[in-house]
Amino acid sequence: MRSERDGVARAQGPTSIDVLLDRAVRAINSGDRAVATALAGQVLAVDRGNTEAEDLLLAYPGDGGEIRRLTMLFADLVDSTALSTRLEPEAYRLLVCRYRQQVQQAVDRYGGYIASTKGDGLLAVFGHPVAHEDDVRRAVQTGLEITRDLRSLSERAEHQFGVGIDVRVGVHRGPVYLDIAHDDVYGLAANVAARVCGLAPPGSVVVSDGVEPLIAGVFELERRAPSAVKGVDAPISHYRVVGECAARRSSGRTRVSRLCKSSFQGHEHARYVLGRAHHGTDDAWAEFSGVAPLVRKAV
Repeated sequence: MRSERDGVARAQGPTSIDVLLDRAVRAINSGDRAVATALAGQVLAVDRGNTEAEDLLLAYPGDGGEIRRLTMLFADLVDSTALSTRLEPEAYRLLVCRYRQQVQQAVDRYGGYIASTKGDGLLAVFGHPVAHEDDVRRAVQTGLEITRDLRSLSERAEHQFGVGIDVRVGVHRGPVYLDIAHDDVYGLAANVAARVCGLAPPGSVVVSDGVEPLIAGVFELERRAPSAVKGVDAPISHYRVVGECAARRSSGRTRVSRLCKSSFQGHEHARYVLGRAHHGTDDAWAEFSGVAPLVRKAV
């Protein structure tokens, strides 16, 4: 049986680096600090400044938890403070509630779970408690679906309340401390996901440079200028997800055909038939949710 040390020697390309980082995490959780350090060192030898490898050099599992490399999605409403000033408190609450429900539904569909909610920002984790080989792709696909769903929700909000809403989504992957007993995650990577989200233009999904090489063949990406963010020393390299791509290649080199479907074009949103726009809050919420009230209060 090969030991982890047998896999230290080679690190060629993003896939091999990803494998080495996974091996380093396993070594840390098994208590083999020497192997973990060697593996992280090999990554840094070919990818100087790799933040995951640098974090793993200092990572130690604690009681009741372990180090994991997880994919994290952070979704946040755009200009929520300004939105709250334009709506009655109850209408604002109902709108934010519906937004959270749509994010939750999208995350559930792709096998993630909501790890925390702070205001109108939600952190979703992919890779725990159930791990999939394509958790990174699932997270990005979830982000695209959230932006599509919010455009439809915004149309209804415009019709019912006279205001629209928008969302930003950021996706990042990195090592975190996973508190297994409470399903909580701790570490810089979770904070970076929120910072990456803040770099996204309204209505779009942005991924970090740690995610980009893992999805480059699945999604069409647009490189954006590195940006400084609060709490992170170096500027963050990031990419906007333009849309999903299907590609076929011949002999591994020649591109035969490529069909890209933009996530920002060609989508038909379901339109809801809403009643009159001047009902009370209960009726407005029923109509906004697509459910007509059965009985109206007597005037």
